[in-house]
Amino acid sequence: MKTTLGIIGAIWAAGLAAALPEAPSLEAAIPVAQAQHRTILLDFTGKEWCPPCIYLRTKIFDSPEFDKLTKDGYLLVEVVFPRLPEAVAAMPKEQLDANEALLASYNITGGFPTVVVHDENGKPFGVIASPRQTVQEYVAELDKVQQLRAARDAAFSKAQGLQGLERAKALAEGLEAIPKLCRYKYPDVVQEINTLDPQNTLGYARFIANQDELKQQGKDLEGILTSFTGKFAPQDIAAMQEKLQKFLDRKELYPEVRQAALRAMGDSYSFIRGDYNALLKMVEYYRQAEAAAPDTKLAERLRSNLKYYDEQMLPAMKKEMEAQQNQKQ
Repeated sequence: MKTTLGIIGAIWAAGLAAALPEAPSLEAAIPVAQAQHRTILLDFTGKEWCPPCIYLRTKIFDSPEFDKLTKDGYLLVEVVFPRLPEAVAAMPKEQLDANEALLASYNITGGFPTVVVHDENGKPFGVIASPRQTVQEYVAELDKVQQLRAARDAAFSKAQGLQGLERAKALAEGLEAIPKLCRYKYPDVVQEINTLDPQNTLGYARFIANQDELKQQGKDLEGILTSFTGKFAPQDIAAMQEKLQKFLDRKELYPEVRQAALRAMGDSYSFIRGDYNALLKMVEYYRQAEAAAPDTKLAERLRSNLKYYDEQMLPAMKKEMEAQQNQKQ
């Protein structure tokens, strides 16, 4: 009890000086969230090298307006993935490994920042990928996520008065109210659904097994990308594209993993600066990535990027290329 109270006191004191109070881990955040009736924001971030991550922290979470608009309702936990040499050296290897394992356990493939929203008991119910332009816009996204929580809780409450397959249907309704990425954190609910639904009419029989397969595919993709970190020479880019293509040729890929691999293939063409054809290739892979799993948060971000490329970047580069050709003539 003394340890829990000490954690609560320390974080509460930190909250007086910062716009958004923090906890060092999800486990440490749970008793604080329970005591203060807060929702936990688990932020997977590259806080010292990732511009969107830096923007989310400095312009959204650190804004005094954030806690005001959310009525002191949130608690932040950062899961940091450093890249700059001094930042990597400053983090103990055990912590680096633990953060990587935590990332893998959520099957996050859409990049940083990704915020997984948890209730005070540490159960996830929503995901927000990338920041928004303003504090008000981000708070509006959180409000939408809280509606998912309400739908989950309503279905779970309904299940309490039911038995057999009807109870299983209500439990499944609760799971399906939240993003698929979050459902894997409810193994007890999945197990009960399978017990109540032996004929697998609701399709949850392989749900947990599928998570393991999805996790392994994500790990395989991460291994390819990690092996080429910091390598931008033409031969390196070509080698990465070849490995990514072999990975994409695997027929059993889950849509979310295929989407991430296609996005990575598109990103590889962004290293070829000033080449209109390379830009076209990048945009084409982004289109394929968006279509691979159109309901994900990454797909939402890709649609926003594609709109920018279609309306601004591609026309501007085409105009510049045509002007250069005219000059040569």
